[in-house]
Amino acid sequence: MALELGFADIDPQKVETWPFIMKVFVAIVVFVAILVASWFAALQDENLEYEDSIKKVEALKSEFKEKAKQAVNLPAYKEQIAELETLLEAQLRQLPNSNEVANLLDDISFIAQDNGLNLISIKWQPEVQRDIYTELPMSIYVTGTYEQLGSFSADMAALPRIVTIDNFTLAHIKEAKGGSETGDLLEMKMLAKTFRYNAEQARKASERRERLNRRRGGR
Repeated sequence: MALELGFADIDPQKVETWPFIMKVFVAIVVFVAILVASWFAALQDENLEYEDSIKKVEALKSEFKEKAKQAVNLPAYKEQIAELETLLEAQLRQLPNSNEVANLLDDISFIAQDNGLNLISIKWQPEVQRDIYTELPMSIYVTGTYEQLGSFSADMAALPRIVTIDNFTLAHIKEAKGGSETGDLLEMKMLAKTFRYNAEQARKASERRERLNRRRGGR
């Protein structure tokens, strides 16, 4: 009698009333569906892992090729670095020594007077230590015409010692009382820099580079 029941007679809400064979059939279908879903999920995970592995292999190949190129060119790179360091050291030795730096303010003062400027102040600022040289900033305050200030800046740039102008400001000079401008006179405030070569610091920096190169070569 139970076998004659059709699908229309089966109530999905009342599983306990299903025929035994129907229960077995549904259980098998559910079990097979779970197996198939699990297989597809595992297969998808394996595909993702496979794609990741392919990407890693390609990345390692690219990295190997790049390192192989670097290894082939390493002797040439080392030779170029040695040449550059020699050239840099030769250029740095042309920086003014302590005695030349001491006379620099006198030279700038003379240039200002020679161009007809009124030198209000010139003084050293705190030094800035670098690896193989020291920055020596100086603040300069002068007044004069536009042409005089331009000539003064050009003469400073032509000094045999290296002098750079980091920044400057220009403004018209105003009278103290009325606040009116006094014609073509300008005031210029600038921060200039010169540099001093530090032989001892250069030696220490060279030793640090050599130790670093030895550690890299030992890897």
